Amino acid sequence: MLQRIIVKVSIKKDKDRSKAMKIAVGATGVISVKIGGDDKNIVTVIGNEVDAVTLTRSLEKKLGSATLVRVEHVVKVIRYDQDHRASVIYEPADNYRNNYSQLPMNFYNSPVLQYPPQYYYPCERPGESGCSIM
Repeated sequence: MLQRIIVKVSIKKDKDRSKAMKIAVGATGVISVKIGGDDKNIVTVIGNEVDAVTLTRSLEKKLGSATLVRVEHVVKVIRYDQDHRASVIYEPADNYRNNYSQLPMNFYNSPVLQYPPQYYYPCERPGESGCSIM
């Protein structure tokens, strides 16, 4: 499950910024890392089953202070512009829950046939007087 982890760190120099990127990229399951915020002190990590506490502790150990701000589940959305160029956006998964209500109800309630239907035909045996072979 994809998740977005936002960690606030104390970055004083450009060297600290590169340290934070190396630590975040080195974590298991990380897909992308972005440093943002007004003072460039917020590290945003997107990954698959990344341990947020371990990531925060390793950032805190190397940089001095780090605070876990938010962990949220995200969904990968691919959007196309008018020139047919694709852009990948990660949006919160809450926006995409319960979208199954748009499907028709017979989609859910349709029975699944396990065996082909059986047809019964009445069989009449000829009496003793009549022989069908001779």
